[in-house]
Amino acid sequence: PGAEMRVAVRFKSTETQSPLPPAYVDFVVGADGINSAMRGLLVGDGAPRDAGRTIWRAIIPLDTTLLPRGACTMSAGAGKVGFLTHIGGEDLYWSAFATDEAIEQSGLDRADFADVKAYLLEQFADVYRVRECIARTPAHDILERRVADRQPLVDANGVAA
Repeated sequence: PGAEMRVAVRFKSTETQSPLPPAYVDFVVGADGINSAMRGLLVGDGAPRDAGRTIWRAIIPLDTTLLPRGACTMSAGAGKVGFLTHIGGEDLYWSAFATDEAIEQSGLDRADFADVKAYLLEQFADVYRVRECIARTPAHDILERRVADRQPLVDANGVAA
């Protein structure tokens, strides 16, 4: 196929910002994150939306009493989810997320706790193995973020929305 059947991708020099010759490719994958510049150019649907939940996560040393090498586990219920996975070597990644509704229903006030770790130990006390991971994580190593998402571009049947 000729260049007319392909996608032209245009770049600028990182040193001079001068345009470089276009690269002709069969397709382009725009895997540039939730604030995708590619999606902005192609779809223009604005900023991501708040998904109504918060996620906390960290990486800790692997303990095979919590999770065997090469394994992962997820537990869910009542608006809370815990996830553990061996990410290679001696590391275990854990995450815990809760919907705003689940947090509200818990009755816990974050301000009543000394730090995020103490809060999470109580908030996720009933989520399988997540509490043990939180207990092994220094508070300053726990990353907390609001979860954002985007309106799907296709419906459940794969048809353009």
